[in-house]
Amino acid sequence: MAQYFKHIFASDLLPHSTDTILITNDSTPDPYDVASCPITIDSVNNAIAQPPRRKAPSVDHLTIEMIAPLTDNLTPILVHLFQLCWRKILEKCLYLDLVDQSPPLDITQDGFREARGTIDQALCLIESCSILRKRHRINPTLAFLDIKSAYNTVDRSYIWRTLQPCLDSALLDLLKNLFNEVQIEVILDNAKSSRFSPKTGVLQGSILSPFLYSIYINQLPSFLRAHPLPHKAENDPVDFALSVNCLLYADDVVLIAFSAQLPAILQKCEEHSYQLGYRWNPVKCTILAPPEDTQSYTLNPYTSRWLFPYSRTYPRQHQQSTENNE
Repeated sequence: MAQYFKHIFASDLLPHSTDTILITNDSTPDPYDVASCPITIDSVNNAIAQPPRRKAPSVDHLTIEMIAPLTDNLTPILVHLFQLCWRKILEKCLYLDLVDQSPPLDITQDGFREARGTIDQALCLIESCSILRKRHRINPTLAFLDIKSAYNTVDRSYIWRTLQPCLDSALLDLLKNLFNEVQIEVILDNAKSSRFSPKTGVLQGSILSPFLYSIYINQLPSFLRAHPLPHKAENDPVDFALSVNCLLYADDVVLIAFSAQLPAILQKCEEHSYQLGYRWNPVKCTILAPPEDTQSYTLNPYTSRWLFPYSRTYPRQHQQSTENNE
């Protein structure tokens, strides 16, 4: 099992070497003074008050119920010891600064964003398809795609390069330490493997990982669009439905297109995956097509050994009768 995870985190899929994954900034003083630290006593106390109770502890075996009653004495110490322990509280303190300073996410991304959820994205998909059918006489074909081992194959150096122009240097270096300087061990049947350092990936269970992954995949929607998204599309659902050809929720992607356009969009998806160093998972991909769309679709047409036909599902033909009954 440990060998399997070593292979997953080995960076074999990346189009370039990760030997230079650490990006230094010579213009930043080191060590940082206290005034430049984004963590304050108030932010620590707020972070301790927010996590849900009765949850399993991390490797330090400390639960939030043990920490909360001690904030008056403990919080000043935590501010100075965050780089050594209590990672999730530290991440909670960093999260808002990370979101505020990061480049804006594409409008089609809905994963782990404030006041958005899976139901909101599902509603957006339903409304977009409805607008295409009623306003534009387009009966779209949907391709639901899944990225294989999404978190584990992320090229962290790409994330750091994307964030570097936007983030405070102290915050960026702290993030790099949190995610680059880690080790993994596998425990199975009470046996513990030797530790290894992952060359790729963001950490499972980290509060920051979902947003960092959104940064990683953020260029995919614009890469798939034939034209830049019109400004009015952000406020007009009719223009939005006609202007976008995909919706994202973390590593789950749905393509929305004419059957004639879909093969080219799938090819661009594959091209993007090779550029960034991830792969699609055909086993978890499916096509939702109208009856008139009878063509076959394949994933990864470049290499025959990765050639997989999509499974095909047809929507039930009861929508019109339901509308008539209403």
